[in-house]
Amino acid sequence: MQALANYKYTRCRTINIASLTKQIGNKHQEYDRTKAIIREKQGLARHYNLDEVEIELKAITADHDKLVKTRKDLKQSILAYSEYLKLLKT
Repeated sequence: MQALANYKYTRCRTINIASLTKQIGNKHQEYDRTKAIIREKQGLARHYNLDEVEIELKAITADHDKLVKTRKDLKQSILAYSEYLKLLKT
């Protein structure tokens, strides 16, 4: 039962990591587009805030890194089925 709960937890984390990876890619694209617009048309610069986009990107990246670390730690803490059987035999 615990193994199933751990599997579901890990699966949920993997889905969240994939979602954040996509968000990071989208935020990079937004940053690059915004930077290009500001370079091309200086008059529009006051309507865009690159610092805000960069802060959002850093926050998403930090969340992504936390989830990756949590998933890695969880995978290391889960015993393989064969190891579990060895523990039961002893």
